[in-house]
Amino acid sequence: MFRKKAGAWPVFLVLALLLSLLVLPAQAAEEAIGVTINGTPVTYDDGYGRPFVDAAGRTQVPFRLTMETFGCSVDWDNDTRTAVAEKDGTKVEVPVGRDYLIINGKRADIDTTAQLVDGRVYLPIRPVLEAFDASVTWNSKDHLVVVTTGSSLVRVYFLDVGQGDATLIDCGETEVLIDGGTNSAGKDVVAAIAPYIDGKLDYVIATHPDADHVGGLDAVLAAFEVGEVIDSGFIPYPDGFTLPPHSENALPLAVHIPDKGKCFLKIFYHCKKDLPLRSEDHLLGFDEILLENEDSRNQKTLAMWSDAPSNSTITVQETDRHLTLRGKNFTYNFNKLTGLFAAMQYEDAVLLDKEMEFNIWRAPTDNDRKLKLDWLAARYDHCMTNAYRTEYQVTDSGVTLRAKVGIAPISLQKFLDLDVCWTISNSGAVTLALHAERNTVFPELPRFGLRLFLPKEMARVSYFGMGPMESYCDKHHAASHDYFSSTIWQQHEDYIRPQENGSHYDCDYVQLDGAGIKLTAVGAKPFCFNASHYTQEELTEKAHNYELHPCDSTVLCLDYAQNGIGSASCGPRLAEQYRLDDASFDFSIRLIPEKA
Repeated sequence: MFRKKAGAWPVFLVLALLLSLLVLPAQAAEEAIGVTINGTPVTYDDGYGRPFVDAAGRTQVPFRLTMETFGCSVDWDNDTRTAVAEKDGTKVEVPVGRDYLIINGKRADIDTTAQLVDGRVYLPIRPVLEAFDASVTWNSKDHLVVVTTGSSLVRVYFLDVGQGDATLIDCGETEVLIDGGTNSAGKDVVAAIAPYIDGKLDYVIATHPDADHVGGLDAVLAAFEVGEVIDSGFIPYPDGFTLPPHSENALPLAVHIPDKGKCFLKIFYHCKKDLPLRSEDHLLGFDEILLENEDSRNQKTLAMWSDAPSNSTITVQETDRHLTLRGKNFTYNFNKLTGLFAAMQYEDAVLLDKEMEFNIWRAPTDNDRKLKLDWLAARYDHCMTNAYRTEYQVTDSGVTLRAKVGIAPISLQKFLDLDVCWTISNSGAVTLALHAERNTVFPELPRFGLRLFLPKEMARVSYFGMGPMESYCDKHHAASHDYFSSTIWQQHEDYIRPQENGSHYDCDYVQLDGAGIKLTAVGAKPFCFNASHYTQEELTEKAHNYELHPCDSTVLCLDYAQNGIGSASCGPRLAEQYRLDDASFDFSIRLIPEKA
């Protein structure tokens, strides 16, 4: 169970630091157990004895060889049946058959005992070496006990629980679980973390009471002894604090705000007592507040805009219609007549099923029933893209493509002029930067962005933005900012009358993966995206959801903006601030392919 996490800083009443991805494989049964001390394997054999797992589930290791390899002087008191190890002023006595150690004369209880097997002394490795301030961790993939000294080694494992969150932090002597996914994920979380829990699970942190974060924790609490549970809890009121209805007061919050990164304070409101229609602690709603700091940009997205140094170069082959760009691990085909890429191949994977498009249309919503008449009259649903001039330049860092592009409905005048600049780095990353001038005689646009037809196997989507439900510029107060992950099918909102659905507003990046390839789109500014197996043409054409047929691609729409949803089916026209009717605008987005 594993997945990547975002590099942004969502902040709730409990703050969590999101670290890098590691893999959490299942424990292999009956495998030989190995031990490394500061990277050096301990060589066990039949003469010295071999490590094993005792009835309490603790790893026992041969006393003399292990402790001498660790650098201790060792001794054996036959009268008291006690093994003794000393190093750097620390003396640890390990009595066989007793559930305690004596560390510099002081008793320390443990949850197992040292054992005498076939005339050899075996000791529980974790508590003994931790008495010498060593870090002891378990690598279930290699069935290996890892001992380190003089460092603060911390391992962080991100568990894939679908739509939800579960993170294990292993500090050697301390294990911390942050969230437990949904109810259905509980058993999987228990199985995944079990190999890493040596003794009790020290801390369980519930970041907030959503079911996809805390649902699986009941299984965790039943399976392990837990030292302390920390949840979002309540803010203690200062003495004399009151907040009567329809009044204001200030409540101090002890919240640490990092200097860099997007930070949000998320406040949940719960029912204080049982009511006829609501039970005590029923979630009433939430507020999300963007917190100010020195640099509020998503730090992960900033890193995505930087190219790693590369010694490779790109060659360009030109024909009347196309430019073929070949790099070390990619081949891209650029259509000079449209100013767009017709084909993209990275490593051995095909990235585009068909030519990408500048995207104007959306399947009209119920609230668009009046406005769509203007859109259809403007022929927004049947537009042509033409590049009037293209040129390219090869540099040490890559290739720059420039094009003058016009977008016009069939049989009508042009309504968009685009100055398009594509930058292809030697690594294969593709950056679009364009400036648009719009003919304001035409009605506001349904949307503007880029549409990509990716292989259907790229069916997993992860993003940092507003979710988990769909969100739009004027319809997003039920969503909040966070890192989300799901399947493409889970992105679809199955309205009885097919229409635009599943968009996500105010996103910093989105990543799709599958079939051994990943594609990440990151915006220079927050953008909107939609990922679906249905085209907007299919959603427009069909009158009922049961008539829909998925296409043979994963359709990814990367939008500068969409027109708002509004309420014009039974209310006023869309408010001005939500209309996509800018006379000019700029849009920049970067596409980063990677081998999965």
